[in-house]
Amino acid sequence: MNLCIYATTDVAEEGAITFEVLPGEAPGTITVIAPDADERAVTILDGSGRQVAVDVIHDQRSTMDLGHLNAGAYVARLQARGASPHALRFFLLDR
Repeated sequence: MNLCIYATTDVAEEGAITFEVLPGEAPGTITVIAPDADERAVTILDGSGRQVAVDVIHDQRSTMDLGHLNAGAYVARLQARGASPHALRFFLLDR
């Protein structure tokens, strides 16, 4: 399956670190860009709120493999030390 991001919706809280979720260079991956934090945990939740992927990223730009996920709606939640959580809703489509 080749997945792509269709759209994102920002659901940030006040004081949250901003980030972006973009289609990755390889099929089934996403690129997470979070320039304002040192170490961040990125959690991917499915439509029912179940955690389906998690990664701790240390760079401003990191790749996550989501090739195991089905097409559908997901939430990427970023949590950085000392900051409020920030989440983006996005859709993975089967191309």
